[in-house]
Amino acid sequence: MVMSYKVQFLSSNWIIIAKGFKLDHVSYRTLINELCKTGETRAALQVLRKIERILVKPNVLMYTTIIDSLCKDKLVIDAYDLYSEMIKKISPDVVTYNTLVHGFCIAGQLKEAIGFIDHTLLKT
Repeated sequence: MVMSYKVQFLSSNWIIIAKGFKLDHVSYRTLINELCKTGETRAALQVLRKIERILVKPNVLMYTTIIDSLCKDKLVIDAYDLYSEMIKKISPDVVTYNTLVHGFCIAGQLKEAIGFIDHTLLKT
């Protein structure tokens, strides 16, 4: 039942986007969150790209949600690449930093985690 609702929710949102209806930040954030929860991280990235194309500025929650999902999928390099793209546009928050450090750690990349922390501390 719950999975059916999620599929229906996601399908409805994709139809709304495809038909050109304007969604707000909350709608996009919810869609990205649900896509990531259901393992559709690449689709969430597509939504993020769509948001950027229609001149809606993605917020830190949208980026961090996708970064977290990439880390959980053990795609930490992709997560770091998205973070690098993000910092050119908006400022990350402490949750973003913690998410990446945790991602490096669960992927067994402790040197990268320490390097990221050192680099982040030097910037502040």
